[in-house]
Amino acid sequence: MAVQYPDAIATHSAHQVLCIDADGLIRRRDYSVEISANSPAAHYSSDFLTVDGIVLPTKRVVYGRDVTGHRVEEPVLVSIDLDNVKVS
Repeated sequence: MAVQYPDAIATHSAHQVLCIDADGLIRRRDYSVEISANSPAAHYSSDFLTVDGIVLPTKRVVYGRDVTGHRVEEPVLVSIDLDNVKVS
C-alpha cells in the first residue's frame, strides 16, 4: 500500500510503501531517507507485543535496498530491540 504523508507530519520520507499482514500490522515499510541523499531503505517491524491494548513492535531493523527494491542484508543500518515496555 503506497502512502503519501502531508508536509505537517515529520517522517523519513513523504512517500512510503507499507507491507501489511493479515492481522493489519505493518511488517515492512519502504522509503527513501530524504536527509541521507534519498538512500533507499527497507524497515522491518516484528515481535509485536500488546501493552494495555496497544500493539507495538519490539524489534525494528532497517536495511538498505538495491536497485530492484530488495533488501541488502549487510550492513544493517538500524537495529532497535525494546524490552520492559510500559504505557502510561
